[in-house]
Amino acid sequence: MQVIIPKITLGVFEVFGDSELEKEYDMQENAVNNAWDVVYSNIASGKYNIAYWDAFHHYNHGYSSFMRYVLHKSTKQDGLLQLSVMEIQNGNIIPTSDSQHKGIETFLRRVIGFDGKEITIK
Repeated sequence: MQVIIPKITLGVFEVFGDSELEKEYDMQENAVNNAWDVVYSNIASGKYNIAYWDAFHHYNHGYSSFMRYVLHKSTKQDGLLQLSVMEIQNGNIIPTSDSQHKGIETFLRRVIGFDGKEITIK
C-alpha cells in the first residue's frame, strides 16, 4: 500500500495576516495530518506491520547515504508504536534513533516537515 503525504505549498510566514491564505494553509495542513493518520492507524490497528520512507539523500565521493524512517509496533513498550531512524550508507544500516508513540499527536510532532513524501506500508 502507498500513501502520498500532500505537500504544503504555503509558508507559515507568508500567510500571516491574510485570512484567505491562512484558511488555505489550514486546509493543506489538515490534509497532511489526515494522510499521516492513515499511516499511523494502519500500523496501530495491526492491519499492516511497517510503514517506511526515505529522506535526506546525500551523495559524496565514494559513498551515498540516506535516512530511512520506519514506523512499527514498539519493541520496547507494549501498546506503543516506534519510529526507528537509520542511516543507510553504501548499503550498510547504521541505527541512529528511535522514539515511542502512544498516539498520533506525538507522532505528528516527530514527522513535521515530511510532507510531499510517498510512504510504503506493508
